[in-house]
Amino acid sequence: MLATGLAVCLVGSIYAIPAFAGGNVGDIYSDTTQDLQRQYGESYIFKASGLADDDTYTVGNGKVLETFTKEAVSTALGRADGKKMDQMTALYGFRCVGEGETGVYITHHGKTICLFKVKVNSTTAMAQAVGTDASKFSKVEVYHAGITKTIKTQSEMQKLLQGIGQVKLKRLPQNPNISGGEYAISFYPADGSAAYVYADGGSGNFSKRPGCTWNGPVGYYQIQTSSFDLWIKTMKEAFGAAK
Repeated sequence: MLATGLAVCLVGSIYAIPAFAGGNVGDIYSDTTQDLQRQYGESYIFKASGLADDDTYTVGNGKVLETFTKEAVSTALGRADGKKMDQMTALYGFRCVGEGETGVYITHHGKTICLFKVKVNSTTAMAQAVGTDASKFSKVEVYHAGITKTIKTQSEMQKLLQGIGQVKLKRLPQNPNISGGEYAISFYPADGSAAYVYADGGSGNFSKRPGCTWNGPVGYYQIQTSSFDLWIKTMKEAFGAAK
């Protein structure tokens, strides 16, 4: 059965329910009609209904948003003349894969309708990559000065996530080739898959070890100057508490 409810914002593997105005755009009902501002690496799912089976879902710029369909269900509706008419409800989604602004479109009976627009920023917060729920991880490893320590207790992992959650990052399109770095942190998903890793420094980056299932961005993300002290303070405390 198709899930009901409002649009869903995916952060790492965390689902948050935002409140964006739903309504009709032409003959299509969408639970999101307001223009959105998203961060690079985020995913978003919205519900659309009143669709025909041959309708198509697209975005204006595939370098900004990458589309996917979460689920789609057709329902046979009765008409006054006794005939049946199929109507489809779908959960459509997109991933923010580049900086810029573009529209989200449905082509309905040959007519293309813009449901809303999305502006993607290149800055993001650490919480949008790793979430804020320690139960999603089995352990966290912290690397510093050639030493790796492990955090396994939920309370210490939760404290770490809360501390680094507001650290601001800026995505870079390529490796800036700037040396240096203080800390690296490896998050092990609770499903037993391989680690999701962030290493700081001038070439700060997110990466996934082979087999990692965590739904987070990868690539080069520098810690913003305004957040550097917070990052170092939190990581120093976490490293000191780890074993």
